[in-house]
Amino acid sequence: MARKFSSIRLLAVCLLLAPCAARCNKPGSGVGTFDNPNYTPYVPDPAFPAGEGPLVLLDRAHDNTHSWLNGFAALGELLLAMGFVTGEAIVPVDQLDLSAVGTFIYARPKTYLTESEHDAIATAVCSLGMSFLGVADHSGATGILQVADIAQDFGALVEDTYVVPTEIVFNGSLLGLHPVNTGVSYIRAYDGSSALWVDGIAEPLLVFPEGAHDKAGNSLAGHARAVVGACGAGRWAIVLDVQLLTSKCVGSCAEKVTGFQGSTNGILDAEFDELWGQNLIRWLNHLPPAG
Repeated sequence: MARKFSSIRLLAVCLLLAPCAARCNKPGSGVGTFDNPNYTPYVPDPAFPAGEGPLVLLDRAHDNTHSWLNGFAALGELLLAMGFVTGEAIVPVDQLDLSAVGTFIYARPKTYLTESEHDAIATAVCSLGMSFLGVADHSGATGILQVADIAQDFGALVEDTYVVPTEIVFNGSLLGLHPVNTGVSYIRAYDGSSALWVDGIAEPLLVFPEGAHDKAGNSLAGHARAVVGACGAGRWAIVLDVQLLTSKCVGSCAEKVTGFQGSTNGILDAEFDELWGQNLIRWLNHLPPAG
């Protein structure tokens, strides 16, 4: 059952955001990668009435590169469309009332969690039923080592790698038999890292094919781009390609969009990424898949 929350108890320690997300962003110079200002969530069956779902709290206390207004704009928009409430944690985890949080997201941090913060997250997940989502990217990108540090607490062994080829389509047997992959025919992923998992504790969602390797040529076939698991009353997930959980324009939106509603030259070629993201959030909150 999804967890409810009391927003009043959180006002002193986090910033609760109004429904703004992607359309509030300005794409800047149009050079490089930026949040897709044209993204509109497709959620025909919201998980909750608007604003009545659990709180999804994004960590901002560890010099994180992403916020709901910059980097995770599309994810924030998607969560609001699903009926969740979004907020940002601006103090260390061990100073939060995690009993009031549905999902805690630790993404692209520049600093490590302290031992006390590790303990607070483990207690909230395993004893209180909170869900935890760790998000990192490829070797050299902000946060890979920091996310690896907390992932091992749950049985996911994140590798500091840069996977080649950089664009991989996960389909068929590469999609794990898991509710998160329900209704998903394929996932198009880009630059990211990989992970192994402890059998019986964690499960892979996106498994690398034969031929995948790191920059040194070491095989990564059978390793995973994303893994999930449960601990006591709670659930957790580690995703190692940040673009899987947002919508980004590359160069220009007409040329390339990655992630949710991804396209190349205006032709949709990543139509299942958004559904996968919905399914992941729903599974973390003990809800059936949308697909």
